[in-house]
Amino acid sequence: MEVSESTLKTIPIKEEVVEPSEYLKRRDREKFNIESVQVLPPKLGQKDFGKIKIKYKLPVYKVVLGS
Repeated sequence: MEVSESTLKTIPIKEEVVEPSEYLKRRDREKFNIESVQVLPPKLGQKDFGKIKIKYKLPVYKVVLGS
């Protein structure tokens, strides 16, 4: 049986802009790692609730797909 060595490339994320619904999920899951939160209001004419900018105490690592 052949075993191939493969690694996942990750990048550290210190700040992230997300939808309000995604923020509510992360607030519970990562509450001890959230340093600050900033509400980014929607622009005139948009039909959404704006975005939420999360700043983390420690970086969150995201997997990069592709090469």
